[in-house]
Amino acid sequence: MAGEEWISGPYAVMAYCNAMMQTLSSVEGRRHLEGLPLRELPNGQLAAQVMPDSVWDRLLLSCVRAQVWMEPGVTRANLAQHTATAYNTGAMPEGKVALVLGAGNIAAIAPLDCLHKLFVENQVAILKMNPINADLSEFLEPAPEMASETAPRRQPGRSRSGWQSGKPPDKKLELARHALASLAELGFARINLREIATRSGVSLGVIHDYFEDQNELLIDCVGLYKEAFIRALEERIDAAESASALLSEFVDVLVRAAQDQARTHRLWYDVRAQALFDASFRPAVDDLENRMVGVVQRLLDRVRTLGGELAPNSPIGATSAYVTIDGWFRYFLQQHIAGAVRACASLRQRLAQVLCLAEAHRA
Repeated sequence: MAGEEWISGPYAVMAYCNAMMQTLSSVEGRRHLEGLPLRELPNGQLAAQVMPDSVWDRLLLSCVRAQVWMEPGVTRANLAQHTATAYNTGAMPEGKVALVLGAGNIAAIAPLDCLHKLFVENQVAILKMNPINADLSEFLEPAPEMASETAPRRQPGRSRSGWQSGKPPDKKLELARHALASLAELGFARINLREIATRSGVSLGVIHDYFEDQNELLIDCVGLYKEAFIRALEERIDAAESASALLSEFVDVLVRAAQDQARTHRLWYDVRAQALFDASFRPAVDDLENRMVGVVQRLLDRVRTLGGELAPNSPIGATSAYVTIDGWFRYFLQQHIAGAVRACASLRQRLAQVLCLAEAHRA
């Protein structure tokens, strides 16, 4: 995977630069055309084979061939007159400025587009990097061909008048957000980092730059979702004004999670199951489960603070309550994903029985 990213990123740019230097050094007198393989197509057009051009092309890009088809009317006899016309003595082409918007999938595309605009079309090029690979800017900026020392440079995260307020978004967090939906659909068993990268609009190399392997990506994505889930529960706990309203709203958050975020939440159970087999998952799983136990403890404490008391048949202690709530949640989540129409209604009923106030404390 890493080798492919090198070929589609740094190698592509360096190979282009080497070929461009070789061509420009021999463009006078059109010496760059010497030895160029030419052939006539069936329709009479002239075609030049430009790849493979070196032993490295043959080794690294085996069986890849590329040709340039000339415009109709260009022949072997007049090819030199139609080549590199921007470099003709006394040529004064119309001044133009090109804005290149860098894509986030292949790192080589943006700088190659700029080099083409500069040296082939003889235009000034302004490059705006995609936020995903904006960290490449520091390597591109020193190139004098890209911008003069006094030219203003636009960076992702800047407004026209300067830096936007706040820090630039954390790239690893951004990647995890993009990958979460794909992971929720695929699950652990079908994780394919190449597909995740494609769906997220980045190159595979970018994924590898920020995540050691698919396990780390999966753990970070699940952690991102669970953080938001835990925060929603805590907000309901803190905002409740009565014990009965607290328990009702707590149950409501859980049921809505099963309804609206079923695929994403099942990813949590996927990761938790993997922790039984793979030790790399255990620290993150243990931390998230301990935090969920802490949320339940916070719930129980808040119920008592609001003057309530759970019914005698309710679980005693935060751990027991969490295990009971989580067991029913996972069971009915699976039923809901399988298409059971009343799964979420049954979940609400079961959780209401588990988190039930004692008779004397009901409003």
